[in-house]
Amino acid sequence: MERYLKKLKPYMQKYLAERYSPEEAGKRWEKIVSLDEKWLKEDGNLGGWANAMSSFMMLCYAMCALYEALDRNFTREDFQTFAKESMADTFKFLGHFDMNRLEEKKFLMKAAYKLMAMYKKKADRKRGGAWGNTWKLRINPQGQAVGIAYSLDTCPLYEFAQKYDYLDFMPNFCAMDPYVASRFHAKLIRHNILSDGDPRCDYWYVGDKSDAALSDIGSK
Repeated sequence: MERYLKKLKPYMQKYLAERYSPEEAGKRWEKIVSLDEKWLKEDGNLGGWANAMSSFMMLCYAMCALYEALDRNFTREDFQTFAKESMADTFKFLGHFDMNRLEEKKFLMKAAYKLMAMYKKKADRKRGGAWGNTWKLRINPQGQAVGIAYSLDTCPLYEFAQKYDYLDFMPNFCAMDPYVASRFHAKLIRHNILSDGDPRCDYWYVGDKSDAALSDIGSK
């Protein structure tokens, strides 16, 4: 079983057990496992451990399999509740950081961009090969002076959603991004999302008390 699905297994089985008989819950769990294995085989793992962003694809497989096993009866509220419960430890860890303080340390921001540049170089080299259709990244294309900014010109999650008719479900993943940012006292300023029909996904993380955050209107 893929490691991400293995991590989510107890939460998914609990969710199923609360809604179905033991026999029915078991059948639906097997459907989740089967779909996850099918997509891993047919659509790949984007390089697995070697690709730091591949876990997002694994999460997509797992959650879309759950969505399918629930007969596609899984609302945005259901998604957010499930995500917050199953990823509580991660969110708690993020709470130890404060973007308002971090962005004041210029050396940390430079280090973050340096790591991002190293990742981009590797992704550009491996895209189309070992990393499949992994994200196409541009670093701070608007030249933001504070925070961390980047754009994604492609998204394998969005392409997966197009391929398997999950475009209705895709916005649930995107809607979690601002919540994740809030866990480390950041604001995600984003006015373009591929799943909304925009040409790219923009990400600009700033401290939630910064002028940029307080003046932002209409982020998705």
